[in-house]
Amino acid sequence: MFHNIFFYTLSKTEDNMNAKEFIEIYLMDGIGAIQGTGRHDHYYLSFGLITQGIEFLGACLDNGDYLLQGRSRARFEKAITELFPRDYHKYVGKGCAYDLYANLRCGLLHVVLPGHDVELIQQAEVSAFGGDNLDIVEVRGKKRLILVAQAFYNDFKDACEEVRKRIGNKEISDKKVYNPTLETEP
Repeated sequence: MFHNIFFYTLSKTEDNMNAKEFIEIYLMDGIGAIQGTGRHDHYYLSFGLITQGIEFLGACLDNGDYLLQGRSRARFEKAITELFPRDYHKYVGKGCAYDLYANLRCGLLHVVLPGHDVELIQQAEVSAFGGDNLDIVEVRGKKRLILVAQAFYNDFKDACEEVRKRIGNKEISDKKVYNPTLETEP
């Protein structure tokens, strides 16, 4: 049923979608549908999409154009520190152990592979790996930060809801979030 709702939403004509609508349709519903829960889920691919979404949320919070270059790390880290639970914050910052930007975002977006310091798993694998979301455990002879797809998605979804709430309450000053974000009309 969740997948049907997602595809119905995408089939609607969304000529001028603002950031609040974009977050709900593509980041929350879309990534949730791709992550799936069945035998043919795509939890691994969801990590890359979530990292892109995190950067988009950070772009919503700053005062620059969405496509402004050279802001990736700042936007990604702003979203993590402002919108995600505190447990994530210690993995933010250039040079810090298990740096989420370097080990997760960059690897997944550039070559579809995480850095060597993180391990991407799904909930069904938690006991086999001996660690849950944000635990550091030894995997294949190296200490790694465990990220569990479903827990990571739930925290991301909460971050999305927070940005949608801020937009709805007019708490974000940059007008870009109130203007069309994705325009598809000819």
